[in-house]
Amino acid sequence: MRISFRKTEPSFNPVVINDKPIELVKSVKILGLNISNDFKWKTHICEIVQNVSSRLYALKQLKRAGLEVHELRLFT
Repeated sequence: MRISFRKTEPSFNPVVINDKPIELVKSVKILGLNISNDFKWKTHICEIVQNVSSRLYALKQLKRAGLEVHELRLFT
């Protein structure tokens, strides 16, 4: 990932290891934190919201199945 604060995309020479250019990515996950090349939080927040949404859906399905509250607490 290349980080640049320019408004236009700078022209860097590609980084080459063993005669293969390294792939450029827009974001990378380091220690559980998504860092994008423009340092915006959107990528990280979207992933957090997606994880929370899937857990809430699973909790709703378990509650509809008739699990008790103390059993639902074990899920989280």
